[in-house]
Formats: sequence, structure tokens, C-alpha cells
Amino acid sequence: MKSLMHLLRLTVSLSWNSLKSWTTKLIHTLW
Repeated sequence: MKSLMHLLRLTVSLSWNSLKSWTTKLIHTLW
């Protein structure tokens, strides 16, 4: 159960990082 929470947190962290980087790229492309 604890490992499941850890995995979930890791997934959220990774997706959040990729989302931020994608948004940054988009902003740089637009401006």
C-alpha cells in the first residue's frame, strides 16, 4: 500500500514536470 502511494506520487511528479516543460516550450514558441 505504501509503495502504491509512492508510485502514485512519483507519477504525478513526472507528469507535472513534463506538463511544465511542455507549457514552457509552447510559451517560447508563441512569443
